[in-house]
Amino acid sequence: MKRLGAAGVGALFLARQASLRVDSAAEPETMAKPAQGAKYRGSIHDFPGFDPNQDAEALYTAMKGFGSDKEAILDIITSRSNRQRQEVCQSYKSLYGKDLIDNLKYELTGKFERLIVGLMRPPAYCDAKEIKDAISGIGTDEKCLIEILASRTNEQMHQLVAAYKDAYERDLEADIIGDTSGHFQKMLVVLLQGTREEDDVVSEDLVQQDVQDLYEAGELKWGTDEAQFIYILGNRSKQHLRLVFDEYLKTTGKPIEASIRGELSGDFEKLMLAVVKCVRSTPEYFAERLFKAMKGLGTRDNTLIRIMVSRSELDMLDIREIFRTKYEKSLYSMIKNDTSGEYKKTLLKLCGGDDDAAGQFFPEAAQVAYRMWELSAVARVELKGTVRPANDFNPDADAKALRKAMKGIGTDEDTIIDIITHRSNAQRQQIRQTFKSHFGRDLMADLKSEISGDLARLILGLMMPPAHYDAKQLKKAMEGAGTDEKALIEILATRTNAEIQAINEAYKEDYHKSLEDAISSDTSGHFKRILISLATGNREEGGENLDQAREDAQVAAEILEIADTPSGDKTSLETRFMTILCTRSYPHLRRVFQEFIKMTNYDVEHTIKKEMSGDVRDTFVAIVQSVKNKPLFFADKLYKSMKDGISQLGVISPTIMPTRGYLAISGHIFGHHNLESVATSIWWGESRDAAEHPQCTRQACATRNYPARKAKAEKCTQGPQGWGAGTDEKTLTRIMVSRSEIDLLNIRREFIEKYDKSLHQAIEGDTSGDFLKALLALCGGED
Repeated sequence: MKRLGAAGVGALFLARQASLRVDSAAEPETMAKPAQGAKYRGSIHDFPGFDPNQDAEALYTAMKGFGSDKEAILDIITSRSNRQRQEVCQSYKSLYGKDLIDNLKYELTGKFERLIVGLMRPPAYCDAKEIKDAISGIGTDEKCLIEILASRTNEQMHQLVAAYKDAYERDLEADIIGDTSGHFQKMLVVLLQGTREEDDVVSEDLVQQDVQDLYEAGELKWGTDEAQFIYILGNRSKQHLRLVFDEYLKTTGKPIEASIRGELSGDFEKLMLAVVKCVRSTPEYFAERLFKAMKGLGTRDNTLIRIMVSRSELDMLDIREIFRTKYEKSLYSMIKNDTSGEYKKTLLKLCGGDDDAAGQFFPEAAQVAYRMWELSAVARVELKGTVRPANDFNPDADAKALRKAMKGIGTDEDTIIDIITHRSNAQRQQIRQTFKSHFGRDLMADLKSEISGDLARLILGLMMPPAHYDAKQLKKAMEGAGTDEKALIEILATRTNAEIQAINEAYKEDYHKSLEDAISSDTSGHFKRILISLATGNREEGGENLDQAREDAQVAAEILEIADTPSGDKTSLETRFMTILCTRSYPHLRRVFQEFIKMTNYDVEHTIKKEMSGDVRDTFVAIVQSVKNKPLFFADKLYKSMKDGISQLGVISPTIMPTRGYLAISGHIFGHHNLESVATSIWWGESRDAAEHPQCTRQACATRNYPARKAKAEKCTQGPQGWGAGTDEKTLTRIMVSRSEIDLLNIRREFIEKYDKSLHQAIEGDTSGDFLKALLALCGGED
């Protein structure tokens, strides 16, 4: 059994003392004010010159008579702290004998009312109301329970329990036990006690023991000892757990999140992952929740309201900073684009400012980036494909089965898919040889004649040796009118030295021309030089050199024009920067990027995106992303190849049913070009995106004139403002073929972590027919 050395833990402590951190010191200990000595990070402050009687009178006037002055209401309430709002409530009752919250409920409606009323409640009572709503009626809002109970401090938890008892005359623990079950229930009850350790003095021996206990409870055990996970994650201090997580990664080669996903399931898994995220960085957890609440079609307004209300006086500035860095847009701009009316105005007031306006990255956000590079540097993630050599492989039987599937009238596509997607590439080459020996026929030629379209590209790609497949993709990217720069970048920026060398040999063999000559004749300028450098497959394969890393970071800072003292001419610096990114080893580049942050307080990826442009920028970004996390790079590419179906169309199907119209909408309309259905959805007004297109009027779609509806809907698919043209099948096919035996399992995990949807679900919602079946077989399972 694997044991931990105490020396490793001691070194970790020293490293931790020197490392940068976002939220441990600044995280507040109560709901009303930050911890003693901590810098205030809320966006709402006490209003200077506050007069509760004056505010009460102004609110009364705003609600008096016919209608209400919503601007005056939101301006007063969003400009006062929660403590001041409670004084206004008291003054209102003293002056007018009325309950201010009741009057606001009467005068306001919808999301705006929920938001304003939420702001008027004391924080603990607001949380109590959210939890009561989450467990009342049919069904339970587990996401709400997880968000609140995983993120609150001990004092906040005690206040919540007391507020619930006061407001509803019920015991919160008893109500949660009555509405949940299993390990999910047990962990909620543990969190509800508010007994997490708060001592900043951490025992190295206990860190070592907890890592060992978690490892033995999960990875080393047949089944899982959930009680051990509950005890450690539910009771240890945040400082202690951060060190446990770091040491767990160093010891097992995988982050604690990966083990939780592998060992736990359902709502219990989601709760434990939320606890881990809040331990690492509570503001980052809420930044992610806010992004997911607003991405795609439709807005999860309850989540948006709950977070904006609860964090406005705690850590909204930290959330904004992390949001800006992680998603490359400000929280302010996303709210502005995703909401409307007084509801939008109120949310923007709570947000407190637009970080895009400054055009700068925050020091705290740079620290988050530094920590991400730290994790990337120590991770020892085992890459796993989804396609493995078949057991009891019989190339003779497979060749005969394939011949039978293609013989006679019609084709048995299911048999072809089943055999080819469940054999390794080496086994497929044996089948090709056996097929020719038995039947005197070329298997590839037979497959080409029997299948077509997307399925043919996928199956034929799987039948080619990997290097020859990549060579063909590069050839296609450069032949004919125009160049597919994205394909060139994707392949050359992500392949290892051995893979690049094999591609060069395959290209020469298949096309009687060197890859370098092909690139030279089809590209130009710096982009050409970068691609040729990558195509040599001459990247160093050693470890890091700290002194050299600091020099390389200085070069990067100078070429990206954020260094204080440039030390060389621009042409020379450009060449050196290209050499650094194209030839240094991955471990060395990780150190370079960490030193870059130390030196400049900027993240190199975001700086490249800001300071560079065109294909050069895209190539350098692809290299940086591959160095950081190659499976995540491919997960992003897959998401973008299907994002129209994932983010916009997949959510339409539940909202439009035959009872509301003559045709139900499928979850992958544009994948099938079902424009009639789109017209129907526009007519029923279910899509906000459709409403933004003036050419898609209800009048045009109201008739049963099918061609007219099709024409109107077709306009929605055209141009940059439309719904998009569907799926990029070429990119989808290229990645699924090339990564299926290398790291597709890792890509799947990154996909569901970032996009809150499994790759299996995304493919299922965006493709169809035999192409769908083959892709799902390669995907290898549902996460």
